[in-house]
Amino acid sequence: MLLKSLVGSACTLFGAATAFRFAHVEVQAQAAALLHSAVRKSSLVEQANMRVELLPALSDNYMYLLIDVDSREAAIVDPVEPIKVVEAVRKHGVKLTTILTTHHHW
Repeated sequence: MLLKSLVGSACTLFGAATAFRFAHVEVQAQAAALLHSAVRKSSLVEQANMRVELLPALSDNYMYLLIDVDSREAAIVDPVEPIKVVEAVRKHGVKLTTILTTHHHW
């Protein structure tokens, strides 16, 4: 279940949702609007049994906390600011099981 949520979340956030057919168009549009917002704050995208929290990182990036609501497991994508990650994990009361990096952050 977590893997399906992770793939669906990644597809939603990176614009490939229709290719994998895991995410709805309105969630994809909501995620895209948050990514390109001039205001950089933490945002939550919800869909069925999955949540994705977009966490601002550094001056121009985001980290993504992917949460499987049923299992209460989570994955983090590009965790460049660990303190923010720990705070978000505690806030949602989930178990962080997976760390994904897409590129370097230095």
